[in-house]
Amino acid sequence: MLDLKELPSSMVDDLKAGYDFLRRAENRLQMMRDQQTQTLPTDETDRARLSLAMGYPTWTAFLDVLNEHRQRIHRHFGAVLQTSRDEVPDNDPLSRLWHKDLSGESAIEALRQAGFSAPETTLNVLRDWQDDLRAHITDTVQQRLDLLIPKLLHQVADTDARAETLRAIFELISAVLSRSVYLALLIEQPQALKQLVQLCAASPWIADLLRQQPILLDELIDAQSLYLQPSADELRAELAGFLARFPDDEERQFDELRRFRQLAVLRVAAADVMGILPVMRVSDQLTWIAEVVLETVVWRAYQQLVERHGEPQATKPDGTRYTPGFAVIAYGKFGGIELGYGSDLDLVFLHDSTDTDALTLGAKAIDNQVFFARLTQKIIHILSIRTPAGVLYEVDTRLRPDGASGLIVSSLHGFAQYQNEHAWLWETQALCRARFITGSPAIADRFAETRLACLGKSRDAAALRSAVLAMREKMRREHEHTKPDEFHLKMGLGGITDIEFIVQYLLLRHANLHPRITAHTDNIRQLRALSQDGLLDERLSEALVTAYQNLRNATHRRTLHQEPLITACAEFVEERTAVIRAWNQVFEVSA
Repeated sequence: MLDLKELPSSMVDDLKAGYDFLRRAENRLQMMRDQQTQTLPTDETDRARLSLAMGYPTWTAFLDVLNEHRQRIHRHFGAVLQTSRDEVPDNDPLSRLWHKDLSGESAIEALRQAGFSAPETTLNVLRDWQDDLRAHITDTVQQRLDLLIPKLLHQVADTDARAETLRAIFELISAVLSRSVYLALLIEQPQALKQLVQLCAASPWIADLLRQQPILLDELIDAQSLYLQPSADELRAELAGFLARFPDDEERQFDELRRFRQLAVLRVAAADVMGILPVMRVSDQLTWIAEVVLETVVWRAYQQLVERHGEPQATKPDGTRYTPGFAVIAYGKFGGIELGYGSDLDLVFLHDSTDTDALTLGAKAIDNQVFFARLTQKIIHILSIRTPAGVLYEVDTRLRPDGASGLIVSSLHGFAQYQNEHAWLWETQALCRARFITGSPAIADRFAETRLACLGKSRDAAALRSAVLAMREKMRREHEHTKPDEFHLKMGLGGITDIEFIVQYLLLRHANLHPRITAHTDNIRQLRALSQDGLLDERLSEALVTAYQNLRNATHRRTLHQEPLITACAEFVEERTAVIRAWNQVFEVSA
């Protein structure tokens, strides 16, 4: 079926994995009592035996994986074998249009009567696509398109009636013509077709994601599941289920990591464009997804290197042996719990091996420094390598000590020394949003101490003010390229970056006497902490919170619409006014 392209490779993999799981469960079930049975046991002891025989610590864990396989098989069965119950009548005008029984003015009138806002443009989109199809489709595909396209035309007409939406969906359909099961899914699952049109109408970014990864079309069948937003723990369990399907195939696990992330981000984007999630929840969910992926990648990369070289070992000055730890620190949007769609990950990697002569314990022992460097490189490779399922995340490591010229992974001692003695102002500002993500709890505690010590240094207020203003002016010259009547949501005067600079300046100025204002790494809670400690007027703080939320929400919207972050100056006047007023007050600038 795979060679004939009747089923997509992802469906074949699901069915093979499901068959293997069910067959193994059946064999182990029958071996327990030497009986021909397919009924799951009710006895607690038998349940425990079956779970352990299948490699799961509890009956609940076994059932979770079993149910995942059953649900996938059921979805694929429905997509392939169901018969259509909702055919479009042969005399329907849009059906006649698709079959070219209507042309010219009659075709345009049919589209106008259906509700299309630009019937001439819509007709051109339809006919151009039909002409491009002629030489590329089989009779089977043509038959399925004859069933699908009239339904699609009606659904687009009922949703937003725009030619652009139709064009986006045609591009997606063109991408899956060789995998006709997806056409069958859209024919036989009206809910999936409805969700597809609504999401593509709301967001070209989502349309592109579905076109690049059509396996996600399966998720459109169940609207309740599509808009569900799992907690971080639920995401961890879900990812574990994805990876459990191919326990011994590293390449397939790379793809499963990517498919998990794409599915999870699709859920967020779908709920976002439908107005279900507020901006703070959008960033929370996107950040949790990245955290769960990173935790898993770090753990697996570490295990693979330990299998090859053994665990790092070191000796303290007092002669005590210990296993050095490793940790990943997030900066920027990731550190600030403010990820957007397509954000890269600003990461710094740390270890706490202080014994420069220490080696790992394996048969192929290597220097600890080499071990942690290879571990870091492997993590970055897993995250950023492009596979058929795409890229997990682009990784930016330029915020490490000494930037691009520095070591890819730093010792915790070296990191602390650099931050205290050599860091530039912008590096200290970046530390305001830095937080531990995964790895050694001991490093997490020591990193928190280092961060607090660096942010809490006593600083001359006038010198700090001048340096921050100079840094912001330099950024504006280098990065803001807008016309006089345009406003850049992030870099423009009164934009997101100005709010961030206000927060960072106040943190660096006051953290020495008010350490608790550094407790959080996101701008919203930092602004409120400044207000609570009397360092920023409460009304001004809340005005900045509102402006920040609105501007960030606009960046999400524009990303999903694949639009630049530049708007007309007439937009966001209230937000910009509030930010500029706060800027002038905080930095004592004359208006």
